[in-house]
Amino acid sequence: MLQSPATAVIVLIFQIVLQQVEGNFLVPNIMGAETRVPPIIVLIAILFGGAIGGVLGALVAVPLAAMVSVLVRRVIAPWIRRQTHAAYQPIPTEVSE
Repeated sequence: MLQSPATAVIVLIFQIVLQQVEGNFLVPNIMGAETRVPPIIVLIAILFGGAIGGVLGALVAVPLAAMVSVLVRRVIAPWIRRQTHAAYQPIPTEVSE
């Protein structure tokens, strides 16, 4: 039951702030750390996946972004280097501080 309108407003504000923090900071950082994809790419992938495919698209977006990242790093970049005879420069897999 509703205790008071003030309590309802406080709970509503808390819920909105919590949802924003989780959606914009926690999920991209955790998913990025697990898939080794930068958090900004995770956030963009979730936004595009959600816009294109709804909830299912948002769920599939991060693994798809990780797959594209691996494909670019392991297949496309070496192929371009071979075609252009560019010197090999290793791509860092972890962010060093």
